[in-house]
Amino acid sequence: MLEFCGATSIGTLLRGRRAIIGYAILGALLFVAFLAASFPYGDTLTSILAPYKLKVVYQSQHMSAPIGAALINVRLISTADPSGQALVQSSEVRLAPTIGSLFFGRPGLNVRADLYGGTVSASIHRKGAMVDLRFAIRSVNLEDALHELGALMSGHISGAGSAEISDDEIAQDTGQLALSADDLSVTVMSGFPPIRLGALTGNVRLADGTLKISGVEGHGADVNLKADGTVELAQNVADSPVDLKVFLDPTPEGRARLRLFLGFLPHPPGSAPYLVRGRLAAPSIS
Repeated sequence: MLEFCGATSIGTLLRGRRAIIGYAILGALLFVAFLAASFPYGDTLTSILAPYKLKVVYQSQHMSAPIGAALINVRLISTADPSGQALVQSSEVRLAPTIGSLFFGRPGLNVRADLYGGTVSASIHRKGAMVDLRFAIRSVNLEDALHELGALMSGHISGAGSAEISDDEIAQDTGQLALSADDLSVTVMSGFPPIRLGALTGNVRLADGTLKISGVEGHGADVNLKADGTVELAQNVADSPVDLKVFLDPTPEGRARLRLFLGFLPHPPGSAPYLVRGRLAAPSIS
């Protein structure tokens, strides 16, 4: 009889502890949900983007499960551009506070945006005068993304990378990006057929104000391509000096389709690279 009562007491005690643990977990989740619901998403996003003369405007905001908010019809604009033309547009951007934002007051957001048929996700933290960024791009449609810029490119691009960006010193910025593209086509000159580059991969590193481009390879129906080089970033990106080596190996079909275009190049495709140099907006090819 004594043993039976002792077993019953132990079982009751264990059930009591499980209940306490359950209530504690529930309380913690409710606390986090309360913090997330009252989190200043707009103010945090503004504080992160303001030093770069960028601003987010949106049509409406609602809560997004499990925690966070969703912004509808979002536009990223430059506050330095009086026209207010959107740099990027998204039908929906979902935001969630980082743990550091909730408990330690360190500005930070997790972001996931529907973007031109694909998605972009990122984790953004502010550290003093620097912003720490980690991001992933999945199957963004280039033709849609670059339409308003007049860029004649098509295909889908994906990639992942990270960066540390200062408020005003390009030389202090660092970053890396591994990218890939599918069904990539580029129209280099108006009136010529697009060059079908097909599948393309490459890597980009940023340090000391210079983008180092390496390991770029494309294999398409028209050409096989290899490229590497540098872009020294200027305050006005269009003025950035570019120095690239590009190797082209046209396929038999490509030689037929692109015969007129290839005839405009400074020398026939072969073992010698094409040198692309000058301002990024208007480089020369030799």
